[in-house]
Amino acid sequence: IGKLMDSLEVEPIEHPWVARSIAGAQKKVEGMHFDARKHVVEYDDVMNKQRQIVYEERRKVLEGADARGNILEYVKEIVDKGIEAHCQSRHPENWDMEALVRYLSAYLPIEPGSQIPEEVVTRGPEALAEHLNAAAADAYDKKVEEIGVELMPLVEKDVMLRTIDWQWMEYLTQMEHFREGVGLRAYGQRDPLVEYKNEALEMFNELRERIQSSIVAGIFRVRVQRNAPPPPPKPLVRDLLESGPSDPDGATKAGRNGAPKQRRAAPVGAATAEGGAAAAKLGRNDPCWCGSGKKFKRCHGR
Repeated sequence: IGKLMDSLEVEPIEHPWVARSIAGAQKKVEGMHFDARKHVVEYDDVMNKQRQIVYEERRKVLEGADARGNILEYVKEIVDKGIEAHCQSRHPENWDMEALVRYLSAYLPIEPGSQIPEEVVTRGPEALAEHLNAAAADAYDKKVEEIGVELMPLVEKDVMLRTIDWQWMEYLTQMEHFREGVGLRAYGQRDPLVEYKNEALEMFNELRERIQSSIVAGIFRVRVQRNAPPPPPKPLVRDLLESGPSDPDGATKAGRNGAPKQRRAAPVGAATAEGGAAAAKLGRNDPCWCGSGKKFKRCHGR
């Protein structure tokens, strides 16, 4: 059999059964790869839609959208969420006001032990929400006065962009891990793509809530540190030389007219006397005492 196979090594195998089997296997493999590519595109479409929404919000911030209006709208959503969670009863006396204040203190400039006026609580959840939103707007205006009207837009833009970028990067990492494991849900007779789309929507809504709450907390907690003006520059050596000698107290000696006092030139005879005393100690081939670099015999020793 081995010799027979060796002899038929270069001969093509032609038979209808073999051809049909190869064609069927090829169709199955190509269909499997097509389904895989199709699912990859459908998975990517989910992230592309979310990416467009996030980039659109980021573009609005860069173009100078109404930051104050957007932030106060985020505050309104935080307040509504807190009231819905801690003020469910129809009777205000059953509301958990301590938990509500503790929840709001994580985002707004409210101390954990603060008290909400009783007359506001008794008027119902709508009046409570209106009171809290008005207090947040007043706190925002005070923050603008603290930072400065000219500097506040830059602070708003910086806080919002940093928050969006950081939260979006964290979200991409979470979605990557989730996509790697969602295929295992097929063992539970669930379509992984449908599960991915449903949970991706929930996770994206949570992302938007985190971005909004982080922006609110960052704006109310930001502090601008103003540096002291730099000290005046020290005088240069050139300026000191041009100003002339100074007295021990650091003040330049002045003449009668207030001008800097000039040093008087030494008499001609003084230099001659000094040169004569130095010449008596020098040999003819020694360097001259005047500092010219020449020998004494070719300078002052002539």
